[in-house]
Amino acid sequence: MPDFTSFQERLDNIQFIREKVLAGDWIHLTGAIDALNDDLVYAPANGKTFFLYSAKIVITNQPGSASAAGFSGSSHAAIVKAVLKIDTVVEDTTQIGTQGGAAGTNNSAATNSASAWGTVGDGRFDVTGLSLVGNGIKEVAIENVLDAGDANATLTGWIEDT
Repeated sequence: MPDFTSFQERLDNIQFIREKVLAGDWIHLTGAIDALNDDLVYAPANGKTFFLYSAKIVITNQPGSASAAGFSGSSHAAIVKAVLKIDTVVEDTTQIGTQGGAAGTNNSAATNSASAWGTVGDGRFDVTGLSLVGNGIKEVAIENVLDAGDANATLTGWIEDT
């Protein structure tokens, strides 16, 4: 007999989120954090507690390919590093992006050139068990702390009466 335990857990999550959305308690924010110190912020109202469900950053531009010939070289990168803060305390850090480089050698036989790309980081914050009791001033923020590209930040969760 098949094990439907994980299916039931997913269904329970979907039902929970649906109930929060219908009640107006689901929070979903997204926005650009394209420059150093740009942030995406949510400040729960007084008497509300914000429970984080997910938080991430996604790179929104890709650099041109690196190329080189002879003894020259070049590199391109689009990397954004961000922190997740709760009431000014850094709870987690992540980064996302791509980088590449090329270098060549030149001798009498041939000119060599290479280009490579790699993904840097996964862009997701670990928000399991994180929450903030709101007072209208304290906030949850995703802040760009190292900028070599453009990124969007997304923050989701729900609020409940404290």
